Amino acid sequence: IDQLTQKIYELVNVAQEEFKKDKNYESEIKELNLKVNELENINSEILNSNSWKATEKLRKIKRKFK
Repeated sequence: IDQLTQKIYELVNVAQEEFKKDKNYESEIKELNLKVNELENINSEILNSNSWKATEKLRKIKRKFK
């Protein structure tokens, strides 16, 4: 019985670790989706205006990623 109990605890610990990983990925995915939405909005702004001022945000973002 002690070995069975120990194995159950081990499996529960593994399951808890996997659950934590899933939560972390979920959080990262939400962050990336927010960035995508922000970039889509900026892209839309640029497409709607050909002025130098409209591309200012895009130029700033490009500098961040360099």
